[in-house]
Amino acid sequence: MRRKIQTILKGLLGAAFMACTVLSCDNEKPEFDVPDVPVIDPIPVDEEISINIASNPISAFESGGEATVILRTTPWDILQADTSALLTLTDTLGGQIGNISLQSKELLPDSTWAIKVKVTDDAGSSFIAFALALKDTTLQTSAVELKKVLSNEFKIRSIKATDALQALDFSSSTNQYTYDMPLTVINDCSAIKLRFYYDGDKITVGDSTILKSVTPYILDLTKPLNITLWKYDLRKDYTVVAKMTGTGLPIVRITASAPYKESVASMRRDTWVPDITMRIELPDGTVDYEGTISLKGHGNQTWSDFDKKPFAIKLDSKAKILGMHKQKRWILLANVKDRTLLRNDISFWISRQTEMAYTINGEFVELVWNGQHLGNYYLCEQARIDNNRIDIHDPNLEDPEKGGIFMKIDAFLGYSDPKWADKETPFGFRSSRYNLPYVFKDPDEDANGDPLTESSPVYKYMYDYVTKMETAISKASATNHDWMNYLDLSSAVDYALIQEITMNHDAYNNWPGQGGPKSHNLYKDSCGVICFGPMWDYDYHTYTLYNDYEYSNQSWSSAENPRLKQWEILSMTNKNGKFYYSDLRKDPQFKALLLQRWNEYKVKWADGFNDYVDQMAEKIRVSESLNKAIWGYPSKQNGDWNLTFDKAVQAIKTAFQKRMEWIDNNIGNL
Repeated sequence: MRRKIQTILKGLLGAAFMACTVLSCDNEKPEFDVPDVPVIDPIPVDEEISINIASNPISAFESGGEATVILRTTPWDILQADTSALLTLTDTLGGQIGNISLQSKELLPDSTWAIKVKVTDDAGSSFIAFALALKDTTLQTSAVELKKVLSNEFKIRSIKATDALQALDFSSSTNQYTYDMPLTVINDCSAIKLRFYYDGDKITVGDSTILKSVTPYILDLTKPLNITLWKYDLRKDYTVVAKMTGTGLPIVRITASAPYKESVASMRRDTWVPDITMRIELPDGTVDYEGTISLKGHGNQTWSDFDKKPFAIKLDSKAKILGMHKQKRWILLANVKDRTLLRNDISFWISRQTEMAYTINGEFVELVWNGQHLGNYYLCEQARIDNNRIDIHDPNLEDPEKGGIFMKIDAFLGYSDPKWADKETPFGFRSSRYNLPYVFKDPDEDANGDPLTESSPVYKYMYDYVTKMETAISKASATNHDWMNYLDLSSAVDYALIQEITMNHDAYNNWPGQGGPKSHNLYKDSCGVICFGPMWDYDYHTYTLYNDYEYSNQSWSSAENPRLKQWEILSMTNKNGKFYYSDLRKDPQFKALLLQRWNEYKVKWADGFNDYVDQMAEKIRVSESLNKAIWGYPSKQNGDWNLTFDKAVQAIKTAFQKRMEWIDNNIGNL
């Protein structure tokens, strides 16, 4: 049925709707005179059609640019290219316009049309309408005013931070404002007070509007903030970025239910605290990780004796962190015993130069807890059975020989102290021949989720296996190499050389309890032999050039450490629990590989060690100074606590050089 259209054009290119509001910061509504617009009589067509302005009747453009007008048509597809529709521009009298041209049309997702028009002579203000010719019908829209906006009328002049940052401006680029925030000034970007100075109508942040005002706006800049500057319908998009700088290290932000001191006062090493959020920001401000985690205390003396605490981290789901492979479990090392903060990291570098199957990866970071800066930490992988870590089969609880097993020789087995009541009780056994403390790490529970017991198949299997291995090791000789059926020769050699070159006293020290090495990791794969590694725990009693002291000893001297010129783990015999190397040295095959590997590794170590130490020292130089201001040097155990950072770093390099020279001169006589 044919229907008539009554198209009422109350403002053909005049200012029919110019009484509409012109956007301004104070929301005042200027009034405009509206010219008369002729009305076109309706002409019969096949169906009801219409065309009208779907946006504000003011469309702005910058010099040389285009204005955009949003039209709504019925039917919506009437301006499609394959119809007979013809869209033209007319002036207030319905005539063609010479200095304004139609550039393009684009269908928008909400079934409206974005029409681009250009004023070729950059007139300050022009009135246009759109005419649609369809068969014998001509339809026209109401008037639209095109307004030219000058560049000095449309820009952000500055953004200023207030309070502690009141004297500091954000630096600007084409579309980004960036503020480099030193940690010494502010630790938290979640509530920054900002003032905006701009030429335009308003700034919007999401659904909120920021007006010109002396009142600062409190904004969350923990992630890049998108803002939009408006002048009429023109928009300019900007990003406001706040970057924590001054150290050049990633920032780990922990958000917990309580401040740091309160949190660690109630935290234990045997219980996970859930529902904590962690966000990791790279030095350029981008987010590397953000999610929910669980935390618990980590370590032995470092947890119980010092205010700067290390933590174990469990992510809710596996994720990559700082370029390292996906996993749930991570460690935040405090390195509180290490004056230089470098000892763990450079020891991992030493391990990577060998043929050890896996070495812990880690990165130096800044830790911020509920907005409080806690200094330098080392975020690293936790040794776990995993394709990208200890790459062995998962444990088989019913038939242990067919699965992987991860264990640790740890002198704290059986050790008790009232202040360690919060620590998980290690489960394992003392070996029958060498009296070494074997602790289960993975698996550490049975198929029902209950702790392992002496009746568990995996316990019985490993106890029997270690007993057979130790019997074979005790019989090692020039003619008896049976021990290699139980223990991997290659990893045993590399493990010994790494411990010797680092002067790792944890591999030699017999405290506490009945003695034996601490932090000595080992693993066994399905139907395989025991392998030593990965290396762990080098923050104290390593690279000690000077005599090292305990906590209570405040004196210091430059006397050379006698440990520079003695064997450590390779000489262990009967220090309560002796280790295997005094017997392994009786096998010429072990000694031959030990000498061969030394001659290979010493070249790599000599060529790269000093450069790597210098590189990492420079990387954490600013961070170390902030860490010093927060925590000081509570530990005396490396003999360098009263040295400057540069002198302490040099002491590590000197100790390493002296140690290399002594080993090189004496390893052939073992």
